[in-house]
Amino acid sequence: MMGALSGPVIAMILFIMPTVAAYKVKALAQYRGQVGTYFIFITGMLAISALLYNLMG
Repeated sequence: MMGALSGPVIAMILFIMPTVAAYKVKALAQYRGQVGTYFIFITGMLAISALLYNLMG
C-alpha cells in the first residue's frame, strides 16, 4: 500500500512541481514556454496516470 501511494507523490515532486515552479517563481521565468518544460509535465502526468490506473485496476 505504501508503494502504491508513494509512487504518485514522488512523480509529482519530480515532474509536476518543477513545471509549476517555472510559472510561479520569477527567477525561473527563463524556462517558461520551452519544449522541455512541457515534456516534463506530460511525462509526469503519464507517470501519475499509469500509477493510478495500476492502483485502480
